Amino acid sequence: MGFQDQTLMRGTVPIHLFSLLCVRQTHSSSFVEKGRTLFRHLAVVFQFPAEKLSPAEVRRGVEVCLAASTFGDYDNKIAAVRAAERLLSSIPTPQPPDLKIVVEAHRQKLSLWAGESIAEHIRSLQPASGRKENAYLGEVRLIWAQQLAEDGNISHAWELLQQWAPCNAAQPSGLESVISSRIDFMKGKLSRFRGDFEEARLYLEPLTNQYPAPRIQFSSTLQLAAVYGELGLWEKAREVLNFDPTTDKRRRLLLLTKAELDLSQGLAGSDIHLKSANNAFQNLCDEYRKLVQTGRGSRRNFFRICIGLAMILHVQHRKDSLFSALLVLNCWKLAYDACRQCLVTTEGFPDMICLLSIADIKQSMSDTSSDYDLLHAQNIWEEIIKKRSEQRFFFTNLGTRWLNLVLKWLEEAGKIVSLPGLK
Repeated sequence: MGFQDQTLMRGTVPIHLFSLLCVRQTHSSSFVEKGRTLFRHLAVVFQFPAEKLSPAEVRRGVEVCLAASTFGDYDNKIAAVRAAERLLSSIPTPQPPDLKIVVEAHRQKLSLWAGESIAEHIRSLQPASGRKENAYLGEVRLIWAQQLAEDGNISHAWELLQQWAPCNAAQPSGLESVISSRIDFMKGKLSRFRGDFEEARLYLEPLTNQYPAPRIQFSSTLQLAAVYGELGLWEKAREVLNFDPTTDKRRRLLLLTKAELDLSQGLAGSDIHLKSANNAFQNLCDEYRKLVQTGRGSRRNFFRICIGLAMILHVQHRKDSLFSALLVLNCWKLAYDACRQCLVTTEGFPDMICLLSIADIKQSMSDTSSDYDLLHAQNIWEEIIKKRSEQRFFFTNLGTRWLNLVLKWLEEAGKIVSLPGLK
């Protein structure tokens, strides 16, 4: 039976594939289930002898495999991408550059998900010969920049994005325009990560109300609200967050951003907003505990909830010494454990802040082991300086208002914290 006879490329599968892709689900597990359903239909595509296919059929096969790689678990995804790579390799050189680059982009997304280094993959790519290939190269640069940012190498990520531009800046293709918007978003995010909040505004503000796709608008709005919060522009932040999210996931992210905004104003002295933040974080904590924390994003969001609650309880203890110090200590320990679950291999700035906070609470309990926590925190800082890791502003409030408060409290308690180079 030939490839066309099985109607996998020209008949039932594309229609069936499209119908599955268009089913809207709110549960993350649906993507795994969709993947399993798709793979039962596409197994023959992954195994079909490539030498029996025409170039046009190979192209369609690659496209279907890449579409399928959106779904399923990691094993399903990587099997689909490898099938696409196998089909692509059957085309005599030179291979179509647009297909080669898009297959590479899918591979690197999975590499990023798996925590693998993708630097060698990117170095092997050739310069783009057209606008379509150039757009896909921009996608690849975005993926690498994301990994560099995760490692705290903000400067390198910025340099990488600066090297990309549309082939014709005056008349970019539609795909290049989308990539340009995504790169501007990433630049805004990187600016925020290095504490340059005014520069972050320049990149993010236009993305919240112009052309970009809804996903870019949503992400840009949340990042911009975080920037406004750091600058103390709380009402301006609430204005941009005044919209109704379209999915359950976005609803949770919006509520989390609003809770951090209330916390920001609470740390600046507003008891009303501190109470509002506490209620929001409590509700989100209950909701996130019911979710399967499988991805880096969901684990990181849970950490954001934990540190939010820990900060609030810490402030309450500071205002009322009768408020249980042990409860606050346990909350910070939970936050530290949540940080360690964020799929980051080495301790960094968030861990250091947790330890400094733990040390402050312990000294209020006359617990001499606080000195060990301080030493541990200082050792982490030395590693951060050695690696030139830029992590201070990853989490709203943590590297700004909260850091200033906890260092002030430790100093008042007579604890010497040596963090050379910290501005």
